[in-house]
Amino acid sequence: MSAPDPSPNSANPRWWRFVAPLLVALPAGGIAWHPLANNDLPLHLAIGDWVRAHGIPATDPFSFTAGGTEWVPHEWLSGVLFSWVHELAGSSGLVALAIGLSSALSLFAWRIARDLGVSSEETLLWLLPVSIMIGPRLILRPHLIALPLAFAVAWLLLRGRVRTGYLWATVPALALWGNLHGSYPFGVALVVGAMIFGRDYKTSVTTRILVAVAAVATVLAQLHVYSHDSIFAGLRHTLDLGSDPVFTQEIAEWQSPLSSKLFQQSYGYWLSIPLALAVAVAAYCGKWRTRPLWYGLFVLGSFALYLKSQRFLALFAPLAIPFLPQLPLPANGTARIVTRVVVIVATLGLTTLFVVKGLPFAKKMPFRAPGSGWSTRHLALREIDELVQRNYEGGVLCEYHYGGVLAWRGQGKIQPTMDSRNTVYGAERYLLHRGALEAENYAPYFDQLRARTDAKSRKEVAKLERAYAYLHDLLDDVGAVLIRDAGTFPSRKGLHEFLVRSEAWEPVAGTRGGAILYLKQGR
Repeated sequence: MSAPDPSPNSANPRWWRFVAPLLVALPAGGIAWHPLANNDLPLHLAIGDWVRAHGIPATDPFSFTAGGTEWVPHEWLSGVLFSWVHELAGSSGLVALAIGLSSALSLFAWRIARDLGVSSEETLLWLLPVSIMIGPRLILRPHLIALPLAFAVAWLLLRGRVRTGYLWATVPALALWGNLHGSYPFGVALVVGAMIFGRDYKTSVTTRILVAVAAVATVLAQLHVYSHDSIFAGLRHTLDLGSDPVFTQEIAEWQSPLSSKLFQQSYGYWLSIPLALAVAVAAYCGKWRTRPLWYGLFVLGSFALYLKSQRFLALFAPLAIPFLPQLPLPANGTARIVTRVVVIVATLGLTTLFVVKGLPFAKKMPFRAPGSGWSTRHLALREIDELVQRNYEGGVLCEYHYGGVLAWRGQGKIQPTMDSRNTVYGAERYLLHRGALEAENYAPYFDQLRARTDAKSRKEVAKLERAYAYLHDLLDDVGAVLIRDAGTFPSRKGLHEFLVRSEAWEPVAGTRGGAILYLKQGR
């Protein structure tokens, strides 16, 4: 196929060349305007604060139950960026960063589609349903930096078919990616694949080989590896994350769209079905022959990843736009002006929905509320700040969701018994900890359960007794407990009742429907 026109907007009027990028950025930016509620972000803030103060750690400095475990903070640079932005502009700055990154993702996807011959109007129309598909992933975590980086690298590779300088620009982009997010092997594979399968590059074979070698060598630019014995420590931990069967089954975003009942209720799931069918039809009709082979393989790979884990819909959907059916839009004249007006109205209308009401997830589910700042109830910020104000130091028996906030607000002095890093805790400890929080519900029935003699019952009783013993070992060792309200999380009822009955514990703070904080007497 022919190389891209270096200025694909040259036939468009000046006003449209200015308005089109703004329209591209609006829907994704509108979706990203919502309170900070994900439990991973505070943990990355804790990591960023720690790295800025002490350097990149080789062992875990935060956990009460797994402290000292070898740990690779392979996303350390994202944490430093988040920490720096929060120091400069607080939570509003973090929300603004999320808006900027989400808009950048859409802009790079738009540029790719334009360079592959899709009109601005058509790309903008396709981006409207795509924005709903990717919306749940537009939350501030390291992956929100990696997503626009992936599209930026793909765009550089497309541009590099004419100008070699664009190819060399992929190398520092990959070096940054390797320190920002664990998905960097995808970027290396993308560059190497383009150098191998790209048939329309005007550069020499020698140059392409050198770019491929430099891309592979970016693994040496990952600064966190120097804290460990192996330069592949970060890659090993990344692969462990994706291959952990408990983690991928327990955490919703890692579940397959084919097995997740919750995700199958979402608009994103139902929109992805015609998207995948359209890409399949394009392949059958030969449209793939008009696109670079390496780019088509990247789209196929992202679709395969999506079938394995719903989180990859945010990669597959924007990548697939150049393979979608061509819309019957007028090419010039008054009809094209009318088309542009329709595109403007549709984009502004959808963006207004996102900004005023929020992101729709599913028909019978509430919208994700728009706004800024922190979601204090979801992250138990009030209760954790109560601990900080009391100058508490030591372990806290806590929910998985509160561990990162404890690590961040406590600056390493308040240590959670569990947080979201499965590479620190492992599947066995995660399941044991979860069982411990529920064990008091079964304590009154232990004698009845022990009376059962079949092998399955004996196995279940042994697991419950182990969890019960682990719970009380933790309660002996920690001075604080932070768990969800039993009114909205009934599996915590038994533990709440035990703590209320016990003379050793007293409730000191809490939010109905949120978290309840208990302190040990004398702490």
